[in-house]
Amino acid sequence: MISPATALEEIPERATILEKQNRRLKQLGLVALIAAASLVVMGQAAPQNKPVRPKVVSGAAEPRPHSDDRGRRIYNDCAGAVFLL
Repeated sequence: MISPATALEEIPERATILEKQNRRLKQLGLVALIAAASLVVMGQAAPQNKPVRPKVVSGAAEPRPHSDDRGRRIYNDCAGAVFLL
């Protein structure tokens, strides 16, 4: 059995160890809080605008017919050339 005198001598040593552990726990908690806050702030950044690609017109390069007001057949090819028939 431990005598009361021995128990009283151990109290300051135990208190010192406990204070060191408490200090270390506070430091680690602060580091974890800063890391979590930085991740949240980085996640809140505005999304970057992606460049808009022009639409690619796919299809055959053959002329497309339509009629004008005089009834003539007009053909336009994909390059924009106009043909009257």
